[in-house]
Amino acid sequence: MRTNWRVFLGALIVVFLTACSASPTFNQPLTPIAPMVDYPLVEADKTTVVGLVRSQNTNQPMTNTTIRLAKIFREQGETIFVLDGADSPGAITNDQGIYVFANIPVEEYVMVVGDVFGQHVIIPDESGKVRIWQTQAGEVVDMGEVVADLP
Repeated sequence: MRTNWRVFLGALIVVFLTACSASPTFNQPLTPIAPMVDYPLVEADKTTVVGLVRSQNTNQPMTNTTIRLAKIFREQGETIFVLDGADSPGAITNDQGIYVFANIPVEEYVMVVGDVFGQHVIIPDESGKVRIWQTQAGEVVDMGEVVADLP
C-alpha cells in the first residue's frame, strides 16, 4: 500500500509541474487585435498581419509610428533577418496604435518599430532574443499587443 501512495504522489507532482510550466504562445495573443480592425479579404497565397504597439514609457498606444517586417533567412544553422528598404512590408500605426499589413508574402518575420534610419527597436521574445513570427497562407496573423521602448 505504501508503494501505491508513492506512485500516486509522484504522478500528482508530475501533473502539477507540467501544468505550471505551460506558457502562452505568441500565436495566441492575450489581447486579440484582429476583431478590432477592418482589413481586406486575405488572398489564398498571401497573409495579413495585424497588431497594436504600445509605448513602454507611457503605456499609451504609439500613434503614427512606422512598423516594418524584416524577412528571416536560415542557412546552415544560422538565422538572419533582412530589412529591405524597397521590398520589406511597412505600415504606419493609426490613432489607436494599430497596424495592418494586408496581403503580404507568406514568410517568417521580425518586427522593427520606429524609423529604421533613426530611433527604432526590434521586438524581442520573452527571453530577450529576437521574436520571430510565422505567417500562414490565407490567414490573418494577429501579433497581439507589443510593447516598444522608444523615446
